[in-house]
Amino acid sequence: FSMRSSQYGLAELFSVEPHMAHEEALKTCLAADIALLVTHSVGSENAIPAKLFEYIAVGKPILAVTTDALVTEPIRRLDLGWCFSHTQTAELAEKLVEWVRNPEFVRNMKLPGLGLSEFDAEKQLRTLEGALRNLL
Repeated sequence: FSMRSSQYGLAELFSVEPHMAHEEALKTCLAADIALLVTHSVGSENAIPAKLFEYIAVGKPILAVTTDALVTEPIRRLDLGWCFSHTQTAELAEKLVEWVRNPEFVRNMKLPGLGLSEFDAEKQLRTLEGALRNLL
């Protein structure tokens, strides 16, 4: 990543951080402008997108490079950021140039974060409890 971003004159826009504890990594996300979420180009379509839920919680705009519907559907439906497939390199580059020219656009975005009731743990637990009661 460092080599490629340098090759295109974009290295100063990114910070590649060393491995760190999970809690520390989430704190680092709070300081970022955008949360980057990349999945494999194939094979992760049915994986639970845990990183998506973490990014929703920190309330940062999400830049997702994926075709996984479990990631793209909530991002698009809830207007949480942008989704590009692995083949949309030109479109992704265009969006990155747009942000470089106007970084305040992303920095000023306000997202609901933990205020999204759809992802509220208590609500999810009540739904699960109701489903289990119906089984009994």
